[in-house]
Amino acid sequence: MLHTQLFITNQIGENCYLLYDDTKEAAIIDPGAFSKEDYQPLSDYIKAHDLRPTLLLLTHAHFDHIMGTQYVCEEYNLSPHLHPLDMELYTNLPLQIQTILGPSYQAIFPCPATAPASIAINHQDTLRFGNHTIAVLHTPGHTPGSVCYYCQEEHVLLSGDTLFRESIGRTDLPGGDYSTIVHSISSRLAGLPPATRVLPGHMSETTIEHEKKYNPFLK
Repeated sequence: MLHTQLFITNQIGENCYLLYDDTKEAAIIDPGAFSKEDYQPLSDYIKAHDLRPTLLLLTHAHFDHIMGTQYVCEEYNLSPHLHPLDMELYTNLPLQIQTILGPSYQAIFPCPATAPASIAINHQDTLRFGNHTIAVLHTPGHTPGSVCYYCQEEHVLLSGDTLFRESIGRTDLPGGDYSTIVHSISSRLAGLPPATRVLPGHMSETTIEHEKKYNPFLK
């Protein structure tokens, strides 16, 4: 059985997820903690449940999804999985914060050096932890290297900032493209089983069935 645990991190309300099963192996998705204190609930949960993280997965490289990667890498000796097309974002974190939020915010936000993204992932790659397999779905549009992670056995989709409840990720940031994200959703997500749980990078979870009925961008 796959267990999913949500941790809402940082001032922007980013959703970090912990997936684990009866083997106690776990996958951490999008650790967005801006500080050690913000990261602590995830660390405490892992310790309390005697879990062993073996995967660190990034849906994309915007700062609010990756600021906690250094904490995770140091504590569990992991390397993040990231699509190569988001490597420029990942390796230029200070510039990214300045571009998205403005120069004044660069001094406010702590900016640890991001851990090396040494494990490149691509569309249809499969990753394994415990008794579960996760498929990589490349869904560009929010960023060039945005991906979703799909666990077919449990019908669970980690959609990052590609698909939200009755909405989609913004496309007005550098590298974003509206027609591309709509195509990504219609071609690679809309055909998943209707009951698939969608765990997005912000806001509440949803299902593919709900989005096909009520999401105006899927019409």
